This record gives sequence, structure tokens and C-alpha cells, in this order.
Amino acid sequence: MRRPSHPSSRKRRYNPLRPPENPLVTGCIAVLKSRGALVWRQNQGGAYAHGYFIRFTRGVDGISDIIGLLPGGRFCAVECKRKPYKPTKEQLTFIADVRKKGGFAVAVYSVQELIEALDGGT
Repeated sequence: MRRPSHPSSRKRRYNPLRPPENPLVTGCIAVLKSRGALVWRQNQGGAYAHGYFIRFTRGVDGISDIIGLLPGGRFCAVECKRKPYKPTKEQLTFIADVRKKGGFAVAVYSVQELIEALDGGT
């Protein structure tokens, strides 16, 4: 008898109407690094293990996809989204908190939006 494949082992089909966030995250990291920032991908999410879905986080609800320091030491948080998805309530709260404390925080749908936000000083 053949065992059903595990959901995490199934190959995902690429849907051009729903491109993944990963290329956007990679592009945003490249832009930030080209401007001298120290940034990293803040992995969050979940995975299937032994038949159970396990959610993992790094202790802060709504933490952005990219975290780091801009030149001069200003904290940086970039939430990358693909349309039509919007940031969650927790993500918007995190962005607002970072901004209140003097950090740079944005939610972007494209690398160009990040460039504009950096140039505009959001």
C-alpha cells in the first residue's frame, strides 16, 4: 500500500498570478546592503513534522521579514507583501512601534517602494 505524501514533501506549483514573497525579500535585502545596511531575513512561519503543523516564531508577534541596522545605527524593519495580501494587524502594530521608537519601518509590495521609502526617509 502506498503511503500518502506528506504535505511538506509535495512539490508546489508556481502560480504566476501569486508569485512568492522570497524574490521580493531577496531584492530588498540586496538594496539595503548596497546602501551599507546590516540586515537579515527574519524567518517565521511553520512546518509539518511527523504529521503535525508546528508554528515557530522568534518571540515578537508581527515581526517584519527583514530586520537590521541602517548606516548610523537606526533600526530597520521591512515587511514584504505580495498583492493582494495586506499586512496583518500584528505586523502593522510592529511597524508602528518601530516608527514610534525612531526606527525605519515599512511594508512594501516591490523593491521600488522600498527605494522610495529609503529616499523619502519614512
